[in-house]
Amino acid sequence: MTLTERYKLFSSEALVQIIESEEGDYTNEAIEAARAELKTRGVTNDDLLSLSRKVIGERIKTYLENFDVINDQLELPKSRILNEEEIKLLFQTVFAHWKSENDDMIPDSWKYVLGAGFG
Repeated sequence: MTLTERYKLFSSEALVQIIESEEGDYTNEAIEAARAELKTRGVTNDDLLSLSRKVIGERIKTYLENFDVINDQLELPKSRILNEEEIKLLFQTVFAHWKSENDDMIPDSWKYVLGAGFG
């Protein structure tokens, strides 16, 4: 079964997860096949951006849950769909939501980490 045939069975979100995967997780051929399948389905640019925000937002949430304020350095996720400004805004939005859910567990040093990361 070719990638094109296999990807016809995937949800649009799963295809965006392939496109937005970490460097080295998928071949360029696989990423391009996922893009082509989304195009064949007629996924609009707005829908593509929305799916990408969802995928990257989940990645950011997982990143925050495992982040060590003392030993880790803040890194924004990379995206093949969203630009850097969209990533920064998404990070700030996900962080604000995550922080409000976990406020009693967040040390004050977080504001310094975010300031340094986005400064």
